[in-house]
Amino acid sequence: MPSFQQEHDQLHRIPFSLYEVTDWRGTGALDFFQVEPQTSDATEIWFAYTNPSQDKYILLGNIHMATRDSDADMERQRLASQAVTKLLNLGIPESMERIPVDMSRKMGKFIDTKARSWKSWPTVTLTVDGDAREFSEIRFGGAAAFLSYPTENVTAIIAVYQNVELQKISLQAVENTDQYGFSLNAGIRFQDLEEGSFVGLRDELHPDYDLL
Repeated sequence: MPSFQQEHDQLHRIPFSLYEVTDWRGTGALDFFQVEPQTSDATEIWFAYTNPSQDKYILLGNIHMATRDSDADMERQRLASQAVTKLLNLGIPESMERIPVDMSRKMGKFIDTKARSWKSWPTVTLTVDGDAREFSEIRFGGAAAFLSYPTENVTAIIAVYQNVELQKISLQAVENTDQYGFSLNAGIRFQDLEEGSFVGLRDELHPDYDLL
């Protein structure tokens, strides 16, 4: 069995395209990634974008669809569930060490209901690699999440954002990952993650949580 240090240093291949936010006035950093245990390949890579005044953010996730379920509708529901879960979790203040059981139950029910109704989510248009592309969007707690539903085994995009005008940003395929601290060609390592993962900006719960 490999040691903790060996796992920490291991390079994980990135077998899918990554997308990043362009025209962002602030900083972008690697926030989180996941790997497939059997192949050790990366399956999700998330970037966090913040601005100096810390009043807005985008958490952008790239999801490798080739590793997902072949049932398209079920997979889209899972993506929707992932997006809503991220959206609700980022609204939890860092000072709240533990989510109350009743609130956790209500959050789970809300996530399940919204994920099942993904076909009825409104859409927004973003520019991706110079082309207009539709994304499904959901709003909650003063923030929002958008996601794409690829029709092929390509990269799905999930993002949670707050106080961002979408018409002022665009997405593009990543060609250079220097600013994120890892090599796109060589792979990604757990030691590339900076200490202190990105968290939401809320000091207190938004009133929407009382309506769950």
